Amino acid sequence: MDKKTKSVLIYIGELVVMALVTFAVFTYIVKPVHIEGQSMNPTVHDNDLALVNVIGLKTEGVERFDVVIIDSDRLSEHLIKRVIGLPNETITYQDDVLYVDGVAIAEDFLDPEFVETSKQETGSALFTNNFTYTLGEGEYFVMGDNRLRSEDSRALGPFTIDEFMGKNGMAIYPFDHFGWIE
Repeated sequence: MDKKTKSVLIYIGELVVMALVTFAVFTYIVKPVHIEGQSMNPTVHDNDLALVNVIGLKTEGVERFDVVIIDSDRLSEHLIKRVIGLPNETITYQDDVLYVDGVAIAEDFLDPEFVETSKQETGSALFTNNFTYTLGEGEYFVMGDNRLRSEDSRALGPFTIDEFMGKNGMAIYPFDHFGWIE
């Protein structure tokens, strides 16, 4: 084999290895996601591009207040929402306070200024309507951070971990939105 042929074969081999590594990373570690809609404002914004953590979902599971990407057969598109309720819990919202099994839980991730502005813009007295929902085995209750403009478990019902594609991650574009999704 001459030197030129050997160089070409090495180059092709390197390209194949890079393609396999790229495929593995974007299949098993992170997935790129285009954010559509305003239901998670101000955490992530319409038209943001993000990388979500696939491996963390598999190794760490889901915790309350994780941000998840939902890929469900019952939906026409992916959703990004925040996990509010875990399996077998009773979730209650009363006067904008979250109660889990009767215990008040602070939602420190919500921006108070955003909440007040949203209520004023929509003329709503509450950011989250009052309701109670009891989850079954393996069910998760999810909501958007922009409660007044979110279609979530309040309308769609609960989701299972098998319907989650990834969790948390990082907004990568536009660059002024760059940062961890928490």
